[in-house]
Amino acid sequence: MKLLKTFTTALLAASLLALSACGSTNPKDGMNADLTIDISADGTAISESYRLICAEGQPAEGTTHPRAASSCEVLKTKGEQLRALPRKDQICTEIYGGPQEATITGTLNGEPVNKSLSRKNGCEISEWQAFVELVGPGGADGI
Repeated sequence: MKLLKTFTTALLAASLLALSACGSTNPKDGMNADLTIDISADGTAISESYRLICAEGQPAEGTTHPRAASSCEVLKTKGEQLRALPRKDQICTEIYGGPQEATITGTLNGEPVNKSLSRKNGCEISEWQAFVELVGPGGADGI
């Protein structure tokens, strides 16, 4: 029993030492992005176009996006979803959220991004909502 306590204590100490060596910096804080966000309010022509540049997780020079700070924050936690391919076997509710479409292109942490969003069914509305800071609420509200 004493050997188990000693082993557990040593393992805990080693774990804490390893964690402290890593520092307190969140690796997602180092997120870098250079994205162009084109929004079509009617689903046909681009009505708004923005550039979002995030350096180390913060808006950087050259950004034209009106919600740059909150958009960079969203990318820290959900940015990898921009590269996810749509699932072909996904069942979606047939709820129409409007004609709005958006295209997000550029790079995220050095990897290419080419994502299309719309509001044509429940799955697409949910994905739009995940990136609402980047593309706006849709409808007549714009970004």
